[in-house]
Amino acid sequence: MKTILVVDNQTIFDIAAQHYGTLEAVKEILALNPEIENDSKGYNVEPGEFQFDLPVRVNSLLTINENSSLINKNLLKEINEQVTTYEVWPEQ
Repeated sequence: MKTILVVDNQTIFDIAAQHYGTLEAVKEILALNPEIENDSKGYNVEPGEFQFDLPVRVNSLLTINENSSLINKNLLKEINEQVTTYEVWPEQ
């Protein structure tokens, strides 16, 4: 097991892709981190409710199983940058 630090605008899907190489790992990440929360930058999220499409709370420490059978070693390569796909669109 290892601990990772969540960066700004990183979703659970980004974390799964970066550390496991597959989105199938989302369920394992949630199981290992029952306290996971969304970032509260003005999003309307009920307390205790986790939204998959919103960023995870920035600077959260999450546990990742680096020996998981879900890690796709054929696809996963070392990523030297943080993976973030969430983007806030400016209001017009």
